[in-house]
Amino acid sequence: MRGGRNKFGPMYKRDRARKLQIMRQRQLALQALRGSIGGGVGIGTLGSDGVSPQLQGLDYHQPYSSMHIKQEIQIPQVSSLTVSPMIREFVQSIDDREWQTSLFSLLQSQSYNQCEVDLFELMCKVLDQNLFSQVDWARNTIFFKDLKVDDQMKLLQNSWSDMLVLDHIHQRLHNGLPDETTLHNGQKFDLLGLGLLGVPSLAEHFNELQNKLQELKFDVGDYICMKFLLLLNPDVRGITNRKTVVEGYENVQAALLDYTLTCYPSVSDKFSKLLSIIPEIHGMAARGEEHLYIKHCAGSAPSQTLLMEMLHAKRK
Repeated sequence: MRGGRNKFGPMYKRDRARKLQIMRQRQLALQALRGSIGGGVGIGTLGSDGVSPQLQGLDYHQPYSSMHIKQEIQIPQVSSLTVSPMIREFVQSIDDREWQTSLFSLLQSQSYNQCEVDLFELMCKVLDQNLFSQVDWARNTIFFKDLKVDDQMKLLQNSWSDMLVLDHIHQRLHNGLPDETTLHNGQKFDLLGLGLLGVPSLAEHFNELQNKLQELKFDVGDYICMKFLLLLNPDVRGITNRKTVVEGYENVQAALLDYTLTCYPSVSDKFSKLLSIIPEIHGMAARGEEHLYIKHCAGSAPSQTLLMEMLHAKRK
């Protein structure tokens, strides 16, 4: 990453402290985690993990098997079809096991020895943790890591909520993330509400998007390409190195087009239909952001967090 490294310094320090805390909490939360989650959900002719046969054998970390063992996908080989090395690299960068382990560890630790917790405040803490994960993932990815920090910040400020919504769709479709979970103190926590950014009225639209994606045989390769397209948005104002952003966006678009044509020839116009869903995700995320900002202004949300920094960034 070039230039301006110290601007992310405080955030990275908080991230390191958070990771150390999660490691200390994990042993306590693991037993509760095993009782809170179930098996994955299959989609059409995809593997039960939402991975196409063409991505067979990739070191893709899933959340629901033995948590201490590194899992590899076992799907019949399709040697006659080729998949872009870029997409293979993208899929290998996903660690769903870590995502859900961190989620349930935080939920259980925050409710341990507590009679009752504020569920909205807890949701904000989870979203804040998700944001740190977004930053950590993005700054190590192709194209993005070559940008200066100012450009990185602008791209993240523009896309963070869209990516959170997409992440939750992915977790629900490919990893069987349930609608709710029981906290250590017996309270019910609304996991679907995380994907809605706290706006219950968006549930119907959220489910409609899921159904559209299921009909398109949306898989892990599609998911990670769409996530890159959300992140590398060349229309974000103020980007200084727009050339690299455009190059990255166009490369990902081309890889996704080739992937959909090669691996899903029976799904008519899959590529353009996937792209048409991106504005819908953005619309949902924008409503969620507005809701969180209003709650923050009313004093109902935690302050001095990365989540609140992101909410304020678009309003400057």
